Amino acid sequence: MKLLGPYGDLIRTPGMEMVLPKWLHVTVLHAGPHDEASVEEIAQMTDRVREAVEGTGPVELVFSRPSIGTVGIGRAARPGAAARALWEATWAATTQVVGERWQPMPEIYNPHLTKSPTTAVTPHRRTGRT
Repeated sequence: MKLLGPYGDLIRTPGMEMVLPKWLHVTVLHAGPHDEASVEEIAQMTDRVREAVEGTGPVELVFSRPSIGTVGIGRAARPGAAARALWEATWAATTQVVGERWQPMPEIYNPHLTKSPTTAVTPHRRTGRT
């Protein structure tokens, strides 16, 4: 699968990082900062999402061409109802556990794959740098 197409060379420019294949994922929802949630809260959120989507089957997405956005190079994912249901279940599980402590990000459903974030937002564990 070609993930970057004509934008592949841009990931080698200063200020950009490539996400290693093992860390490549579709972002469903940015909940809150990981270090602001306890191990128990994370487990509860995960269990609630798992229960909510149990038996729903796989979620199929179609990816757009790569585009340059505010935080890097990404590909928007266009879903059907099942993918939106996953976002809703994820946010519901999060608020059931942490209440109003965090705001949903994004506030509207916006699944995407970030192939090359800028170094300003790159979590180094995903790029392999230390």
